[in-house]
Amino acid sequence: MNAIEAASLAGLGRESAAMTRSTGFMIVAGPQCAGKSTVKRYLYSRYMVCDPRGAETSLRHRNLALLPEMRQTVMHERDIHSAIFIDGETELEVIRRDLKRMDDLRQEGGRVYLDETNIFTLAHARCRGVGVARHFEDYSARLSSLDAAILFLDVAPEISWERRRGRYQERVDGFPNDQAINVLDQYRRYLFEVYNALKELTLEVGVPVMHVDAAQSKAAVLQACADAFTEHLRSRGTCLRSRF
Repeated sequence: MNAIEAASLAGLGRESAAMTRSTGFMIVAGPQCAGKSTVKRYLYSRYMVCDPRGAETSLRHRNLALLPEMRQTVMHERDIHSAIFIDGETELEVIRRDLKRMDDLRQEGGRVYLDETNIFTLAHARCRGVGVARHFEDYSARLSSLDAAILFLDVAPEISWERRRGRYQERVDGFPNDQAINVLDQYRRYLFEVYNALKELTLEVGVPVMHVDAAQSKAAVLQACADAFTEHLRSRGTCLRSRF
């Protein structure tokens, strides 16, 4: 968890400020190397959620809360460095903790939450042979109650591979040549497999999905996400102020 996320979570129990709707929940999702974490931090740093009826002094940045990605949290706790090494039990632990956190947030209200991956962890679980039908219903019910929406950063697996290949090669540095080639092939095949599973989920979820072409320049992706984010929240009556 970085300093921004820690500061955001520290404020979850304080300063319950007024909004025109009780809560909001935006998931930033997509394949690896699509820029999900960058987009999430950018939206958090740029916007404040406020009471449109209040004075300028009533603005409180903590009304927009940045959540650490549960999938990465569990992987770090278990010293797992790549999705290809996650087993079924770890996938289920991510799911359990995701659902529990959403239950807790439903009791909070008064904020807009920025999460990453969330229900799309089920795509990874499917790739590990985990049955997810019941968990899909669990996620769907919670996301509906949180008035959730999804920003899906779409980038082809070929591009994901090119963006991430250098890091993968560092991980196999020192491996025997045959083993290094085999592990790199596993990484590449997984990117393609999970991409298809992620795309299937975008067709199944029962909440709004806004697609952003993440093959564009970083600046273009950030602006497209900002536009989609603000349009969606304002359409549901949430007042936003840009910090820059």
